[in-house]
Amino acid sequence: MFCYDPAVTALEVTDLVYEGTGKVGLTFERQGSSQWGRVVLTFPAGFTWTDEKRAASISFRTNHPDYPKFTLPVQFIGPPPAASDPH
Repeated sequence: MFCYDPAVTALEVTDLVYEGTGKVGLTFERQGSSQWGRVVLTFPAGFTWTDEKRAASISFRTNHPDYPKFTLPVQFIGPPPAASDPH
């Protein structure tokens, strides 16, 4: 997930939390300009989206004066069904 904040000169994203059943890691990485960054979710080995039995979300704090905290839903979408063999 990419973040851009024109309201502050140096975007800060802190206190990243994953709310779900899996042990998903979160980090914030700067992307060039100090106003750009991305939140990276790191999934443990063997993680499957079916491990999430309830709604998952991520939350974090920013240094934006009007939006100090964000909470965003995480939706897992399964793989598309296999194409049927016409033969």
